[in-house]
Amino acid sequence: MESWPEMKASTPFGKLPIMQDGDVTLAQSVAIAAYIGRRAGMLGSTDEDFGTSWMLTMQVEDIFTEFAKHYYGANKDADCAKYFEEAGPNAVQQLENLCRGDRFTSSLTMGELSIFCLLNLFLDMYPDLLEHYPKLNVFYNRIAAQPKVAKFLENMDFVQWYNKTW
Repeated sequence: MESWPEMKASTPFGKLPIMQDGDVTLAQSVAIAAYIGRRAGMLGSTDEDFGTSWMLTMQVEDIFTEFAKHYYGANKDADCAKYFEEAGPNAVQQLENLCRGDRFTSSLTMGELSIFCLLNLFLDMYPDLLEHYPKLNVFYNRIAAQPKVAKFLENMDFVQWYNKTW
C-alpha cells in the first residue's frame, strides 16, 4: 500500500485492518465483522444463535492467532506443518463436535461465515483437511454453494496473502 505511511496516522489504532462505511471508520477485524454482520442481519435470530455465532467468531480469532504464530515463525514451513499435525486437528475436531448436521446455527450467521473463512484458508493450504471431518465438510460445501459466496470465491486472487511453500 503506497499511501500507508500517510494513511496510518488517520487510522483509529495506526494499523490494519480498517473499514470505512460512510462516516463510520472501524478498526479491528472482529469489530468490522460484527458491524457487517449486524448490517446484514447475520448476528442470529435467536439468543442461542447470537451466542453461538459470537462463540464461533471468537474461536476463529483464537485459532487464527495460534496459527499465525507458526506461519510467521522462524521456520514457516516446518512450523506450519507442525501446527497442522498437532494443534490444528484438535481445533478442527472441536468444530466438528459443535457442528449440527451442516450448520452451527439455525440460520446463516457471522460466526458461521467466520468458520467458513478459516476453513477456506486452511483448505487452500491443505486440500484434504476435512477428509476426516464429515460434518464440517458438508457445512463448508453448503456455505461455498451459496450464490454470493460462490461468486466471491471465483474472484479470490486478490485476497491470497500467504504463499504455501511447504
